[in-house]
Amino acid sequence: EDTRPGMTGALFTVKGTAARLAATDTYRLAIYDLSFDADTGRDCATLIPKRTLAEMLHFLTGDDEEEVELRIDESQIEFRTRFYTVKSRLLAGQFPNIERVIELVGQDEGVCGGCFADRIPCAVLGDG
Repeated sequence: EDTRPGMTGALFTVKGTAARLAATDTYRLAIYDLSFDADTGRDCATLIPKRTLAEMLHFLTGDDEEEVELRIDESQIEFRTRFYTVKSRLLAGQFPNIERVIELVGQDEGVCGGCFADRIPCAVLGDG
């Protein structure tokens, strides 16, 4: 996996009021789409290390909904909750073209949603 940095992370994209989190292990593709109440004012596409997402999931295991604030700059991402802050470097590399995979497989076949993003009911993006 170290020779393919794009495969060791999850792609997080934001366009206007829509966001998508996608991850793959080369055999399966998980996609979670979410939307914001207002335009974030910033479009981005970044690779977040899977270990960072696993760490955040560890903090979000309670039954209560928790607001998560995201701050993204050129090389780092920061997740903030009421009690925790997790900061991580972003990955360099190329994530597979998931739009092409969806075209080939079909929207309803082999593409599933869910996972980490289910634990984030609200996210606010800001400049680092």
